[in-house]
Amino acid sequence: MGALRWAIAFPFVLTSVGANAQRTPKTLADFLKEMKWNAGKSGALIALQPDQVLASPNKQGVLAFRRKLVRIGDLSVVAPESMVLIDDSFGRAMARLEIGDGG
Repeated sequence: MGALRWAIAFPFVLTSVGANAQRTPKTLADFLKEMKWNAGKSGALIALQPDQVLASPNKQGVLAFRRKLVRIGDLSVVAPESMVLIDDSFGRAMARLEIGDGG
């Protein structure tokens, strides 16, 4: 069996194209270095702590890193597939009540 070679295809999906394989990058940082991103054409690309995000087996492209590409105007973000938004307004309200009770 010959080794597989991978190529990047839009939208950032690695596809098998033949022999002389290169493995899927181990980290998101490595993946982004190999991606041919044209900031002049596609806008700025942001990814937080890409050196700490490791690839998952059996997935390709940014999905291998449990990420998705999100566009906001001219800005593109490699963001987690799911995120938790914490609304701290309840905690701040409780802190104000506690401060009011102490005086």
